[in-house]
Amino acid sequence: MRIIYALLTSLLVSSCYVAAKQELQDTDNQSSRANNIEQNLTPIYSIKGKTPRKSIQDFMQRDKIPGLSMTFIDKGQIAWTRTYGYSNLENKTKVTKDTVFAAGSVSKPVSATAALALVDQGVLTLDSDVNQYLKGWTVPENEYTKNEKVTLRRLISHTAGFNRYFHSRYSPKEQMPTVEQMLSGEAPSKDQPAKLIYEPGYGYKYSNPGYLVLEELLTDVTQQSFVETLDELVLKPSGMSHSSFQQPIAAHLKDKKATGYSANQKPYPYRAYSFKALGGLWATSNDLGRWLITLLNDHHAGTNTLLSQKLTNQIFDQDGNRLSFALWAWKDDIVFRHTGHNPGFTSFVFGSVNNQQAIVVMTNSDNTQDLFDHIQRAVAEEYQWDYFRPEAYDVYQGETIDLLKISRQFEWNGNYMNFSDEEDGFYMQINNERFLLVPIAKNQFLSPDNSLKIIFDEDNLDQVTIWKANGDRTTANRM
Repeated sequence: MRIIYALLTSLLVSSCYVAAKQELQDTDNQSSRANNIEQNLTPIYSIKGKTPRKSIQDFMQRDKIPGLSMTFIDKGQIAWTRTYGYSNLENKTKVTKDTVFAAGSVSKPVSATAALALVDQGVLTLDSDVNQYLKGWTVPENEYTKNEKVTLRRLISHTAGFNRYFHSRYSPKEQMPTVEQMLSGEAPSKDQPAKLIYEPGYGYKYSNPGYLVLEELLTDVTQQSFVETLDELVLKPSGMSHSSFQQPIAAHLKDKKATGYSANQKPYPYRAYSFKALGGLWATSNDLGRWLITLLNDHHAGTNTLLSQKLTNQIFDQDGNRLSFALWAWKDDIVFRHTGHNPGFTSFVFGSVNNQQAIVVMTNSDNTQDLFDHIQRAVAEEYQWDYFRPEAYDVYQGETIDLLKISRQFEWNGNYMNFSDEEDGFYMQINNERFLLVPIAKNQFLSPDNSLKIIFDEDNLDQVTIWKANGDRTTANRM
């Protein structure tokens, strides 16, 4: 019986990728743009004319991603929304624009928006000791707090000094702990207490407990539930009618909830999150798009629906202070990005401040990083953003660096790497896999099979620069 079910599930998943359902009445131009992104996914590095383009459906089928919803915003409007696959494989329920997904850590910048709204109202300040506001639980004083204090700015930007771990989830039959019990590590919490492990403000360390402190902070200063505060300050003003931080999931969203699936497409049982600010939001991709539209309108037009321009200027600060998003300053533009992951769900937002454009993608799968990277590049290419676009190279026809001199062994991120000049070409071996390298400049080579760009420095042959498929710069050192 299990074999038959597995076969039926496989056939069901394959059939859903034949076509994407277009949920909005796109203009011809916007529909064409959406199609271009959907059908033109390429590696970050490739050889011109040699790399076949793949579609979102190709990636979903390869990586066993059951369902996906994707929304693009453009200058204050939802330009288009595309949905793919199934929110529940067993019931054959298709993803629609009203399907809600767990937003994971994309909840954090939404929560930060509410905290900043309280700054605008004068209820909170960005740089005061949060212990001035906390009531039920306070930051324990220790050697790290002698000279510096935990502040709201530091909580939002992950520089408050808290440890890092992901909080437990709970079945509907289990008693869920309060935020104060989680912060203190008291039963029925299953997790360690929140604690400072370095001086506040000293450096960046991504921290879920820091956002749990933010949740307690908002509850204490508003004297109402976190859910009510977020509804009042963010969700309702943004028009997010299909979203909620309520845990367990709100009744009006329960029937629209996607089922989360593992990388091998096994369903996760439903679990409630005792936390909210750091990863408890259920939302549609359209609703997250509406939040971004409202935030960007506040920034560009001073509409003050969510925040003042004074605060949005700090969110989208060219110095990249992480007051909600990861930021990159690129020429005259600011790029913003945030990802999210709860078991069975992944999501990301990625956009251009100056262009007032952004993409929101939500899925019910653990296995999406490669697809997200490809969608990000396809969006940047289609809308001609001057960053994160794929790079296609011509084969270099000139004389290259002396291949015998660089035919050496290296250690790369714990892997064995060897370069060798052979009769049929120049090869790179990583552990037990071999890849043919194609010259793209005198001292640069490309590995088309795994999208690695290799750069040799004639003045230092003991170290090799390697650009990975996700755009990260790494080095390999001679063994």
